[in-house]
Amino acid sequence: MKYFQFLILILIVYSNNALAESYYVSKNNGSDKNSGLSWQEAWKTLIYAGNTAESGDVVNIRKSNENYRYLRVMNSGSEGYPIVFRGEDINNPPVLSGGMQLVSWENDNKNIWKHNFPSKLSVFLKKHHMFFEDGNLVKLASDQFLTDGQWYLKDNMLLYRPTEGTPTSHVVKVIVSGSGVMIHDKNWVEIDNIICNIGPGSCVSIKRGNYNKISNVVARWNWRGIDITDNSNGNTVVDSEFYFNREGLYIRNNSSFNSVFNCIAKYNGTLPLWKDNDRHAVAIGEDGPNIGNKVIGCEVAYNGGPPDNVALITFRGPDTIFENNNVHHNYGSGLFVTTDSDNTVVINNSVSSNGNKAVEKNIKGIAGLSIRNSKGVYVGGNRIVDNYVSNDSVYKNIYVGKHGGLDIEGAYRANMTGIILQDNLIKGTLGGPDLNISKRPKLDDIQIVNTPQLENVE
Repeated sequence: MKYFQFLILILIVYSNNALAESYYVSKNNGSDKNSGLSWQEAWKTLIYAGNTAESGDVVNIRKSNENYRYLRVMNSGSEGYPIVFRGEDINNPPVLSGGMQLVSWENDNKNIWKHNFPSKLSVFLKKHHMFFEDGNLVKLASDQFLTDGQWYLKDNMLLYRPTEGTPTSHVVKVIVSGSGVMIHDKNWVEIDNIICNIGPGSCVSIKRGNYNKISNVVARWNWRGIDITDNSNGNTVVDSEFYFNREGLYIRNNSSFNSVFNCIAKYNGTLPLWKDNDRHAVAIGEDGPNIGNKVIGCEVAYNGGPPDNVALITFRGPDTIFENNNVHHNYGSGLFVTTDSDNTVVINNSVSSNGNKAVEKNIKGIAGLSIRNSKGVYVGGNRIVDNYVSNDSVYKNIYVGKHGGLDIEGAYRANMTGIILQDNLIKGTLGGPDLNISKRPKLDDIQIVNTPQLENVE
């Protein structure tokens, strides 16, 4: 009987392998009427590929002259047989974009150029203000009288004045639609080697999805680079980069045991485009608990803007691991473990030169590395150097006084027992002490082990 069961298992595995296909997508010369089984028979759209690919299939995507719009994955893979969507060339990945290049302009002889912009496309531009010249965001003018490097939309007529020269001497792009990859209610899907440029949503959105893998993805100018939300568990993000997004990566809303390795998050949340609050570079939070998530080996730098957004944060994220991250030169605070993020481990991170711009703007509550309203947190082997800190907080009568390079703070009745600080190098803090331990809640049991002599402690 056992032999018969084993034979059935072998036949199932063989059947899965035999049925798996390799498909090909090329927007340049493909057609969704093709078989998709070779480059000569390639499909044209990712939409069709997302509808068709099943467990074990691999979809190869070729970069094309015209960008792809979006990929919605309609089927799940299975353990050992994921559905894989992969850019063909690691050095020249396919691009998904909600942007369109504009090439047709009329001149009014005042170096203001005009482009007729249909009303259905104007909706995105009016809402998101994404107008780019040579990859740089162009400033929205307050009226139709433009100066160099400005644009304005008047009655569906797009007005543009280049920084120099004529529009034909620049690559001009504007947002016209949504874009990105959607993995909603799907499991065991892999996305590898793509770029997302310009989009009002997320480059990759995982919602109620489990055991998906995102690797070698670059996201620029999106609302979020990667969004893992709504009970999404066991997903992995590897070797991915996030630039100029409102937020680089967010794990939120009861999403647990997700892992992020070797990411780069730079220039996210910066003005003038992203003006709303909660513009973190890499964040775990919102409704929780978000249990057992990891961020390891990431560079988090030059992110943020007013009011006081933290570059790397866990909020309602118990058992988080922050390890070997380099958090530096961010607008506000560097790294926070806050609000019911119990038993979090923060080890071997470098947190340096953060908070300068926020302190210059007199923003309250800035610290280098901070533990707030959480218990059982272990902070070990971190380098916390040359951070700027400020006084008090935006909350009345909470976190009163100076903050520190390493800052241990809590609300009056918070349970912050069992905190261990070990082998941390803390020095060069500007505006406050290197180590600050608040007088409330009672923190008598905090353990400080083998920490080098500090220049100033409160």
